[in-house]
Amino acid sequence: MSRRGIRGRTVRSGSSAIRQYQGKSSNMHTVWVTEDKTVTGKLVPVASMTLRERRMRHRRNHPMDANEPKVRGVAFRKKGYKDKKLQEFFETHVYTYIDTDMNKGWVYIGGEEE
Repeated sequence: MSRRGIRGRTVRSGSSAIRQYQGKSSNMHTVWVTEDKTVTGKLVPVASMTLRERRMRHRRNHPMDANEPKVRGVAFRKKGYKDKKLQEFFETHVYTYIDTDMNKGWVYIGGEEE
């Protein structure tokens, strides 16, 4: 049973579904050629290189890269000054209606605002 995606095409699993061209082998890359004022992509085999050459090429292409992993998403850390101030604000304020036009806002609890 085939799984159908948007526009009725089958959904393919694996890395072949995300390649630039379907059916392009993984050891080929695209070289852009300009002929007669048109730009076309031409598939050429990737030249093999050692790990040292690959590292040197990466350093050339990204000179400011520190090779540190980048944290994406939520960063769990210790509570800091801003977190403490925000918690203090939530303890001393309430979000409620502030006028007869049904507008809402933060109101200080316990008397006059500092």
